[in-house]
Amino acid sequence: MLKFPKFCKKCGETDQSKFSPTAPYCKLCHAEWQRDHRLKRIYGDTREAYEARKVAQGNKCAICGDGPGKRALHFDHAHTTGAARGLLCFRCNQTLGRVRDDPSLLDAMAAYLRQ
Repeated sequence: MLKFPKFCKKCGETDQSKFSPTAPYCKLCHAEWQRDHRLKRIYGDTREAYEARKVAQGNKCAICGDGPGKRALHFDHAHTTGAARGLLCFRCNQTLGRVRDDPSLLDAMAAYLRQ
């Protein structure tokens, strides 16, 4: 059985080891497409808006000021309204999620740490 050459419809990549068996794009372009699609579907935002926000924040977390590290900065939003708040590092984003965006819980945690 002959195998026809596969190529990425976005970047033209032809190295077969860089493809997943079912995607029409190479793994790199497919991951980029997934990020763009998720930004639009969940947050109603574009990659350009994300990049502009990242530049405005100096490519740093809006809370602790750390750089992105191994992971990209996360798009933070209010879960009740869906409104965008800023870009956060993984740790700060996880912390807000774990305290369920409740400022009084964060105040209690801060008071505990001050003891």
